[in-house]
Amino acid sequence: MKIAGIYLDTNATVSAFKHPWVQSSVVARIPGKSDGPITILGAHMDSINLDNPVNGRVPGADDDGNGTINLIEASRALLTSGFKPSTPVEFHWSVLCSPPH
Repeated sequence: MKIAGIYLDTNATVSAFKHPWVQSSVVARIPGKSDGPITILGAHMDSINLDNPVNGRVPGADDDGNGTINLIEASRALLTSGFKPSTPVEFHWSVLCSPPH
């Protein structure tokens, strides 16, 4: 999926990374001028309770709000500045660092 709005000229993309469990991770990519080594910046997203996704207790939920929002802000700052990396840059929001119980 291409990132909407003012970032269209960057060719940046966002995709879901599917897992065997319900919740997907998210990967945003700013392509580089070459396909050299990928720089990855990451944070974890809070998990969900697989047994009871709506009302179930989730130890560790809401524990990485700052990491997630910092990563969003870093990607926004790079995209709005016209950043054109020499090699690809990816932003990973990973799930399931805190197993649901």
